[in-house]
Amino acid sequence: MPTWVTVILITSAVVTALGVLWTKALKPGARVISQAEEAVPLLRRLIELFGNDPTLFDVIHDFAGQFRTNNGSSMRDVVDRLEKLALGAESRASKLEHDLETATTQAKATADVLKVNVEAAKQLAASDRTRISELLMLLGRVSANADVNKINVQAITDDLAGSHDRAEAHEEHEPGSAADAFSKREPGGS
Repeated sequence: MPTWVTVILITSAVVTALGVLWTKALKPGARVISQAEEAVPLLRRLIELFGNDPTLFDVIHDFAGQFRTNNGSSMRDVVDRLEKLALGAESRASKLEHDLETATTQAKATADVLKVNVEAAKQLAASDRTRISELLMLLGRVSANADVNKINVQAITDDLAGSHDRAEAHEEHEPGSAADAFSKREPGGS
């Protein structure tokens, strides 16, 4: 194999090895170092607070334990209970809001029906007043006609009584006259 091919292959292998080394070791190492630089002030502060106290890691462990569930006594369990209560309250509030909207819609529908009923009652009352006025006018006419008829009947009765009296007076003077025959005639006869 020619030397130039060997050089290219070796160069390719070196570049590939450097890429793998960078991706797998150097880049993650640089991140760890960067994060360690950020953690150093925190570690210094912990050392200031706890000094050489051997319970430092116990405190950190207990503190971290508060963020895991442990049958109700951790902060995580308290937060979970509060979240459930909040979700339940939110659900009840949503249901109450829905019930309020439903009740409002029903109240509006009932109000519309009542409004229509009131308007219909007003129209019926106006119609009834008009009809009562018409009936009162008719009753007045009937009453007036009855009074006129009473007067007419009285006049006719008086006329008949006067005719009857004249016919009787005529009968005494002229027996067999036409008035006498008319007054003694039977009903339906000729």
